[in-house]
Amino acid sequence: MRPRGWIQDSGSFENLIKVVELFDKNSTTNKLLTNKFIRDKVLNLDCQEYLVKSLLNEDGYKNNPLIEYKALVGSRTNKEEVDGLIQVLIPGQSRLGIVDWACDNFIRLAYTFNYLQYSEKNDSFSITEVGLKLANANNLEEKFEIIKHSLLSYPPVTRILELLNVQYQNSQEPSLTKYEIGRELGFKGEAGFTSYSQKTVVHALSCAESNPERTKIKNNWEGSSDKYARMISKWLCHNQVGWVQTARKKITVQIGEKKFTSQLKSYQITLEGIKIFKLSRAHSRHPGVEKSVGFEMLSTKENARNFLRLRRAYILTSIKNTKNLAQIQDYLKANSMNAVSCETIKDDLDNFARIGLDIAFSNNKYKIRDKIINLEIPQDFTEEDSQPDYIERSKDMLRKYLEKLDHGYLDMLDLGASGRKKSRLFETRIVDLLKADSTHKCN
Repeated sequence: MRPRGWIQDSGSFENLIKVVELFDKNSTTNKLLTNKFIRDKVLNLDCQEYLVKSLLNEDGYKNNPLIEYKALVGSRTNKEEVDGLIQVLIPGQSRLGIVDWACDNFIRLAYTFNYLQYSEKNDSFSITEVGLKLANANNLEEKFEIIKHSLLSYPPVTRILELLNVQYQNSQEPSLTKYEIGRELGFKGEAGFTSYSQKTVVHALSCAESNPERTKIKNNWEGSSDKYARMISKWLCHNQVGWVQTARKKITVQIGEKKFTSQLKSYQITLEGIKIFKLSRAHSRHPGVEKSVGFEMLSTKENARNFLRLRRAYILTSIKNTKNLAQIQDYLKANSMNAVSCETIKDDLDNFARIGLDIAFSNNKYKIRDKIINLEIPQDFTEEDSQPDYIERSKDMLRKYLEKLDHGYLDMLDLGASGRKKSRLFETRIVDLLKADSTHKCN
């Protein structure tokens, strides 16, 4: 199973188009790779032959190539070498081609947008009908019309437009920073969707003694949800999309008796973005835009992700029809998921809204308004996959007692178990928790 759904540092849309085009045997990009670029850039003759053969097979959709992942992405090479098709296709910064992980990000994005389909049997990708439409569009404007529809089908785009629209309509300050977006994006309380405290970042920037130190903070102090917020907002700012624009936002925070101020990059919805957001939602006779939710999108954390994906997929499936919490719980039990409390189900339902899905709640019952596509629950999971690990059991138990404290702090269980690699983020979360606790005591 190759991941899709959440992408960091995906590169430009123009290069994404090229990546999709290489899967179309009739495209100029495919021909250039086959007849010129591979010969010019790949020194190893065996590698040359392997890459050319990968492009010439007709085992994929409509007799287009079915290409192995390793042929697409290649390996970690030195600056003067390339050994994967996407490395050959896209030049790197001070490198002959982009690095392997950047190639993977392009594949992940094309897969997420349903331009490519995946064959798990041989770890290979082929183009889809939507991908062919993108590759065969007559000009860049037509290609971006397809990309814009893909963006609207991607729930986190709708979520970010929603947050920016609310900010624009209800605030004297019409923009949001990546931290303000990130803290409201993704599955709250899970290590795969962390966000740095903006207050802590502003304090650190104000106390930094040099520009290099401030630059390091701006570049490195961000959680995974902050990265997603930055990446998706960047897509929406593209001049061919135009739904969001960048701004600068002056942030002042008070710590003790002192005030600290910094300017941060922020994002503001445009008038076109407001119109598009309204079209993305279902209302009255307007059906809205169908939402693509791959199974892999439902969790990114390292441990227990299959359990979380299964639980959330079953909950989404159950609320195609109106159900209350007890009925959802019964549905989970019927699918061998017995240890899920109503508090945990409610958190998942709240989190579906945080990834951009439209969940209706009325008379203590829930129903999803969006039409969901591409959500396929794998059939090869073991009984162990349907059982929570120790951390998820602990979260389930704690939710019953956290009546006032934000359940987002449950991610500290994941961060605390992850060792040194998450230590700085864990420390900032402890500071945030202590501040939240003192606020509750004051109130």
